[in-house]
Parts: sequence; C-alpha cells; structure tokens
Amino acid sequence: MSITFSVVPCCEEHVTQEEQWGEGEITCSVVLRCTWDNRHLLVADLIGNAKEWPYGSFSYPPRCKTAAIRPAATTYEEDGQGIDYQDALVTANYSTNVDENEEEDLMSESLEPTTEFLTLDHKRFRWGSETGDPVQEGEAPGKLVKGLNLVRKLFKVTAIPASVLTLPGSVNNAPYTSSILGLTFPAETLLFSPPTLERTITTGGVRAWNVTLKFSYKVGGWNQFWRAATGSVDRMYLVGIGQYNSYPLADFSTFLS
Repeated sequence: MSITFSVVPCCEEHVTQEEQWGEGEITCSVVLRCTWDNRHLLVADLIGNAKEWPYGSFSYPPRCKTAAIRPAATTYEEDGQGIDYQDALVTANYSTNVDENEEEDLMSESLEPTTEFLTLDHKRFRWGSETGDPVQEGEAPGKLVKGLNLVRKLFKVTAIPASVLTLPGSVNNAPYTSSILGLTFPAETLLFSPPTLERTITTGGVRAWNVTLKFSYKVGGWNQFWRAATGSVDRMYLVGIGQYNSYPLADFSTFLS
C-alpha cells in the first residue's frame, strides 16, 4: 500500500523526512508540497484529523500536531501589494505526546443487526408429507437470513474524496481487518451503502464534515446467490463470458484503513 499523508493532494519533498526518538516521546517531521490554494486545506486535514505518521509500525503512532507554511521557489504573480505563489511547502510535525485535554474522537465503528426474508421455491414443498398436496405459489415458506451492518463514523473530515460518489453499490476487493472491533471481513462481503454527510464548523472556524459510512455484511459474499437445490449459496456464470458479479469490486482503502 502506497504512503499517504492526506486526502488533500500533496507530495513529500526529497530528503526532508526526519524522526527523533526520546524517552517517552517520538517526534517526526516532513515537508509536503501542495498548491498554494490548497495549503490551508492540507494543514486543516493534517492537524484537524490528527493524521498518523505513515512510515513505520507503532503501537501508538505519532500524530500531526503542528504545521508551518512557506512559499516554494516557483513561479508567482503579484496581487496588489501581495504575491500569489504557485506552490506551498508545508512542514508537518508529528508527536506521540498526547494532551488529555486535547483528545478528540477521530473515528468509531459499530455493528448493527439486519435481517432479510427470502421466499423459497414453492414447487419443492408438499403439505403434510413428501407425497401430500403441492404448496401453491402464494403459500411458499421463507428463509430468514441474519446479517449485520458495519457502521464507521469519521469525525472532522475537511475534504471528502470524490470516490464517495462512485463507490456505493460496489463490494470490497480485499479483506478488511478492523483494528477497533478486532474482526476481519473477507473480500466481497461488504457492500458500500450511500453515506451520510454532516457539515460542521469548529470553534476555530474550520469547516469540516462528519461522515457516517455503512457497509452491509453478507456471509459468503454479495456475488453468491441462494441455490434452492443445494440449500446453500453458490456463484453464477454467464455462458461464454464467465463468472457473473451483480456487484462490482472496488478499492475501499480510502475509507477502510
């Protein structure tokens, strides 16, 4: 998986990465280049969402605490008494030091139960015994299928990825392991449902979103179907084409990581 600092487009400047290890604290820093117009969005995302230091593996990773902005030595335009620059260089500073008074929820995950009722094929049933009167179509019994929704809430999101418009109706192309719940969801078992977006404005004037994502979980996967003849789920195939998927596979790593 590639290194990601922010949902705001940016890139790491060469040989600017630094890590310092001390007793009880780890601090890291890096210089990120972005467009001049995006500099405040980048800082708001890094600090407002307490983005983790993306290099290495930590039990308690350093999170972005402060940032400094300066113009990059690229082209610029005069604007009255000021200057509009083309690019900005943002020095992002990360630390494992946590002030309990500053702690905020970044995300949460929960499970909610669901049920689905499937009507079975009436032609396979008889009344009273296996040789009894046929069951009519309107009398067919059903099968109750229990499931659940994985609900993931993201708080103070400053920029919403455009994929939020295209992912609903697709399923995960890779397994997802929830570090919060301690559960693993196999590929094709999570269906991306339309999210709920709530606009908020912080006391600091930063405009942000609270995003509620809902993924419907199905045992066996959403591209397998109930087969009455075997009493289990199975895949379907199109003759001359191959495996049939009702739900396209997609990369959910932007929202599930």
